[in-house]
Order: sequence, then structure tokens, then C-alpha cells
Amino acid sequence: MSPGRVRCDGQAAVDYLLVLVLIALAFGMGADSPVQRLVEAIAEHYRRFTWAISLP
Repeated sequence: MSPGRVRCDGQAAVDYLLVLVLIALAFGMGADSPVQRLVEAIAEHYRRFTWAISLP
């Protein structure tokens, strides 16, 4: 490494992590966000599943 160069090992990983966090926050915001709808859909399917297996 030459004296004028600065090492930036791992900088890309930090950048990608920051972008992914921002995207996740954007999807998670709002009352009708895609994340909220996904959680509600999973909960509804689980309720239907448990109802079906509880039948005699």
C-alpha cells in the first residue's frame, strides 16, 4: 500500500447495510404498509390452520 492511499476495507458492507435498513424502514412505515399486510396475512392463515386442525 502506498503512503497516500487510505484503506477502506468493509466500507461497501456498511453502505449496503445502510441502504437495506432504509428500504426496510420505508416498507415498514404507515398504517397499511406491506410489512403490516404480510403479518396480518400470516396471522389469518394461522388462525384458519388452527381452526381446521381443531375440527373433530
